[in-house]
Amino acid sequence: MKTEVSTNIQKGCESFFCCTGINLSECKSGLRGEAIFRNVPRRFFIKVLNGSFNMDVPEQLVQVGMRVRQFDGCIAHGTAEIIGCLPRESALIMEYIPGCNLEQILRRTLWGVRAWSDPPFRRVAEVLASLNRIHAEDVGIEAHGRTNGSFRHKLESLWKESAVARWLPPRYRDMSELYKLLASNWQNHVLCRLLLADSQPKNVIVSPEGAKFIDLDFGFGHPSLEVAGFLLGLDRLAFRAPMPHQRKLVRHWKHMFLEAYLGVCESKEMILEDLFFFYPWVLLSGWEQHCTYWPGMKPGLAMFYGLRLRRFLCALQTARNTGKNILDCPTW
Repeated sequence: MKTEVSTNIQKGCESFFCCTGINLSECKSGLRGEAIFRNVPRRFFIKVLNGSFNMDVPEQLVQVGMRVRQFDGCIAHGTAEIIGCLPRESALIMEYIPGCNLEQILRRTLWGVRAWSDPPFRRVAEVLASLNRIHAEDVGIEAHGRTNGSFRHKLESLWKESAVARWLPPRYRDMSELYKLLASNWQNHVLCRLLLADSQPKNVIVSPEGAKFIDLDFGFGHPSLEVAGFLLGLDRLAFRAPMPHQRKLVRHWKHMFLEAYLGVCESKEMILEDLFFFYPWVLLSGWEQHCTYWPGMKPGLAMFYGLRLRRFLCALQTARNTGKNILDCPTW
């Protein structure tokens, strides 16, 4: 972080906490420090906003964060608290959560560095489901719901133009085959619920108090997008873990999370049915994003995402043909 920005943030923190001599240190995704807040020593974290999901005004995020925590004890215990903001620096002051990043824990487990027999997917699923029950308007977010069908154009463009489709069975190179596997009225579904902007394992800290989400960039949309985003975060763990037993473990984790989420969420049937559309949508959007970071690896990325999509489509086809729940088709 640039020195000038750090200096301005430090001055802002000293003004917010009404004290001087606050020491800030840089960390991977922001700044952290310690101050006396309401007569109690408190460690905090500074997140500089770089264009949020649906809100880019720090004061609005603070207000939404306060309202959200009042809805459900599960949310209050499963998310970092937004203490305040520094409007001029477009930054949030958040509770600092000591602990281990869930993504790092899972990577170590994949490589046998630290065995984790019971990752906290149930806790993660409960927090996300609690957030997704909240209607965006109820916490002060001006929301305009989109039908599922309005997402078709991007998916069809990526499906047609990307190199991912070459890794699919011949019948699925025509995207209309996917639509045949979806519910008859899937295009008309609209759910406008509270979402996190980036609900991936990298944004979950595991501490002695449990798992907590730390990136609270609130937005709105369909809960299936949230679920698909977390599944994508798990999928990406397999990109650098190519051994069969490692990828099998990642698939097991995906099923653990999805089963836990569906066990506690509202509108279970709709969310699962719509996930059959949004999971491919998020996969191909993830491929597009990944390629912007590593353009020289496009062929390898196309194969990786293409095989993920291939497994999913084959599992969905099997579920439709046999009448089974897709969770009973462990190949994806």
